[in-house]
Amino acid sequence: MKKFQYQKEKRKESEEKIVNALGGEERRFTELLKMTGLSKPVLNKHLHRMQREGQVKKIKQEKKRPSYKLVAGALEHGYIKRILFSVLSTQLFNDVFEATGTREWTDKEFIRRFNDKVGLLELAVLYIGLSIGRKDPEEGGRWIEEAFGTLIQKYAWRRCFFRQILGGEYELKRPVLLEDPVTLEVKDKLVRLPEAFVPKVTAKILLEMPEVPRDKLEGFRLSLEEAYPEDMKKLNHILALIGISREVTK
Repeated sequence: MKKFQYQKEKRKESEEKIVNALGGEERRFTELLKMTGLSKPVLNKHLHRMQREGQVKKIKQEKKRPSYKLVAGALEHGYIKRILFSVLSTQLFNDVFEATGTREWTDKEFIRRFNDKVGLLELAVLYIGLSIGRKDPEEGGRWIEEAFGTLIQKYAWRRCFFRQILGGEYELKRPVLLEDPVTLEVKDKLVRLPEAFVPKVTAKILLEMPEVPRDKLEGFRLSLEEAYPEDMKKLNHILALIGISREVTK
């Protein structure tokens, strides 16, 4: 029984990596190897199975190696659908990302536009969860609890926010080390896979960030207080109660 459960969890983990890597794109086998970190036999096995189940399509190309693509409408497992939603939902923030790269918006405008997008995404997830929950309460609950605020979505949100604070695109002081040296962040790209779904990568990025201007952060805080005066009073009170105020204002 334990062995079966372990195999089930490993299969789910491998599927998550494949779905994350494919997203809405076509990828060749070598790309998937690099992006998923799976071995050749394991990746080959899962791709063949997902093809049999109609979840992945193999696209043959003349004089080129074949590529693979998700068949979104045929995805069988709910968690795969949530993963793909998480990846594709970052597209909602493309215009925010572009604007932060050109210094087009003031902090007040950024706050309004960014919050509109985040609020829309959260409401969409609640709507989806409630709709699915009418027939399948467990799956509906998973959507509400797991499809919003994912690692990939937060990666996209962080990119937008950092660019706004730093006045455009920025360069890290040194490459961030995961299993291999990689260059993060990638200029003019909102989400980089597979680094976007690696836990704890943000701390590594923060360590290599260029110096963040104190006055820019303070200006952003004042813009928040101007946009949401009553709510920010409550938040500031909460921060004072838990002893965070000095850390975020000094």
